[in-house]
Amino acid sequence: MAEAERAEASAFDPPLAPRECSALRATPQAGAIRMKAFCAAVGISLGTGTYVVDKLTARGLLERARPESDRRAVGVALTAAGRAARARLMAAQDGICERFLQSLPPGEQATLRTILGRLGATAAAGCVPQRQGD
Repeated sequence: MAEAERAEASAFDPPLAPRECSALRATPQAGAIRMKAFCAAVGISLGTGTYVVDKLTARGLLERARPESDRRAVGVALTAAGRAARARLMAAQDGICERFLQSLPPGEQATLRTILGRLGATAAAGCVPQRQGD
């Protein structure tokens, strides 16, 4: 998927690092996400998360936010420019996925879309299913 990462990153000037693309994808379109959840979603440590957030904040794509319910906590939210960048990133990703799907016969495309939809719904629900036999 290196081609996909290069295509996504090059949609920006200067290009985003793959980890920065992942960070934008992990940040909700609306509202803030707590730093710990953000880092878990991107698959990075809190220290690396701080570095990535600093870089994206300097580019005007992210901002730190403190939830009203707990002013000690630090959250991350997209700025208006960040929402636009995330939308471009997601559109680029969709285009790449669509090109990969076009290499399959229509029946296999439909099957794969169904499977990916189920996996996406499972992931969105925060569930990590156990492997069979575990």
